[in-house]
Amino acid sequence: DFEGLAMDIILKKKYQKFLFGNAEMGLGSDERYQAKGFVTRFHQLYRLSAYALGNNINRDDTFDEMGTAHYSDTDGDRKGIKAGFRYNVDQSRGLYALDGNAEMNYTDLMNSYKISQTTFLDAGDVYKRMSNQHNNYDFNAATNHSINFYGEKRNKLTIEPDFKYGRQHSNQQRLSGVFNTNVANLLGSSWEDSLKTIDPGFALTQFGINRQNISFKRDSETMTGGAHLNYVIGIPYTEDELTISLLGRHTRNEYEDYRHELTDFFRDEKKKNLFTNHYEDKVCKETYFDAKATYKYEFITGSNLYLRLGHIQSERKEDNMVYDLDKLDGWNTVTQS
Repeated sequence: DFEGLAMDIILKKKYQKFLFGNAEMGLGSDERYQAKGFVTRFHQLYRLSAYALGNNINRDDTFDEMGTAHYSDTDGDRKGIKAGFRYNVDQSRGLYALDGNAEMNYTDLMNSYKISQTTFLDAGDVYKRMSNQHNNYDFNAATNHSINFYGEKRNKLTIEPDFKYGRQHSNQQRLSGVFNTNVANLLGSSWEDSLKTIDPGFALTQFGINRQNISFKRDSETMTGGAHLNYVIGIPYTEDELTISLLGRHTRNEYEDYRHELTDFFRDEKKKNLFTNHYEDKVCKETYFDAKATYKYEFITGSNLYLRLGHIQSERKEDNMVYDLDKLDGWNTVTQS
């Protein structure tokens, strides 16, 4: 019966440190590619890992701490690059321990679709052509760390800083045209051009009910950083503990939007063409601070009483500029897309 027993295994020195990794690369048709690599340096007191991945086959790849690859499929036409490292270090006498990671990720994603729709009405069937194209370019970087100091008398100090940065560029265009007859043979493969140009062309002029052109662009940037400090003090000759915790965080978000919308009507003279130019620039800053102290008092073995005192302070500032540019002189003009 081995219940209650523990086995202590000590590796030979030649097995206490080693290096392992793996790498894959593949090429396919239509200029498709995939590449990924992982390497780890292992020692009895530390572990260092680095990885890099890239592909344009609509997969979001990642590695876990043991170097096993995982992936998830995504929609659209996606290509991306990801790289990072992880570390874990223990001091030989157990006085401190370090743990952390950092990762960079870039993706280029395009989603597009085209739709032909027929609506059956008593007054006559209506035919609609629609297209949507959405491009996203994302860059993100993040790093997290944990620093632990183990002192005497059950004291422990932990410091955990972190930082994240993100930047995104988004570009979207939606086009639609509504007709009173099926113009599929007249429009051909380049039917989207007639929905964007100033001259509506033959099909829209003769059979069009309306057309709509919406363009949307956004540039955004996000930064957030903070740190958490936690200090546990063991009270001598007791099982009591005093814990002091400090948490601070600052976030800054900024985005810039531009929206252009044009709607033309071809059959109803009572309806006026609609034109909108909209611009928005928004900056949001937020600061958060939390401080608290906790005392754990053991009045009976196995029974604890906690006393907490804390303070939270939060501040948020937001600047928002919005302009309807089509209402300004010189902007209410249709231009070639």
